[in-house]
Amino acid sequence: MTAIACYVQREHGEPFLWAVADSRVSQLGAFGGNQILNDRATKIFAVPYRVRTGTDAGRVVRAGSFGYCFSGSSLTALNTHALFAHLLRHLRGAECPRLIDIVEFIRGLLHRYVVDYALVAAERAACECAIVGFCPATGRPEIYVLSPEIVDGEFRYHVEIGSLDDGSYVLLGDAKPEVRALIEQAKARYNPGSINWWRAPWHGINAAIVSGQFPSIGGQVQLGVGGRGEFTVIGRMEPGGGPIGYEFLGIDTGTRVGPCRLGIPYMAGLEAFQRPEHR
Repeated sequence: MTAIACYVQREHGEPFLWAVADSRVSQLGAFGGNQILNDRATKIFAVPYRVRTGTDAGRVVRAGSFGYCFSGSSLTALNTHALFAHLLRHLRGAECPRLIDIVEFIRGLLHRYVVDYALVAAERAACECAIVGFCPATGRPEIYVLSPEIVDGEFRYHVEIGSLDDGSYVLLGDAKPEVRALIEQAKARYNPGSINWWRAPWHGINAAIVSGQFPSIGGQVQLGVGGRGEFTVIGRMEPGGGPIGYEFLGIDTGTRVGPCRLGIPYMAGLEAFQRPEHR
């Protein structure tokens, strides 16, 4: 499992959507306990979409991206992501779908994967997902959670609408009461409306990782940020005493691809966070 918080962030006045997660993938061990499979796993994705009129040569009606994050079965969540991330780049129509239309499409794909996979994996097939972004049709920020439930012995997913109220957040994953308590403790340390008050979910999940108290929560903090029409996953920059190290989702990627350089935004600690439009 994991720990993820999604919420509306207004530290600069205008609304942005933040998704904060740890990076651990684990499973129950054969003799009990928790077995760590990967402490540098990707939990937050930027998913592009594109709507054209007619054929591939048609006019682009709208292009953008939204955020997708998950806890639970990596096999189900990642296979579903691989499918819809490709399909949503090939939309045809004279107008844009709403974000809830995209969510319902993803829900149908998740249901099919879980029903097939659950034949051999039972309850381990389930995953919990969040979709965060600005609606392509209305331009408003929205958060949706796809949660599994068992109906007549079969996994199904229902859609929950996340709160957009200031100071509220949606949690996915393990130890929700404990993670919520850590976030609220972080909020209590700062003045309401201050930068660190808005960043309390980041501080809370980081505290859960550092504490080592939760076997299924660990690794490092990941951050995805959504502005109007675009969602971006943020890299991490470590100045240190020597050459600057660049990490993206826990992997030392370097900064060059042949004659090109990587142009994703990095942060050196949370204070140096760059918003997507500052790339």
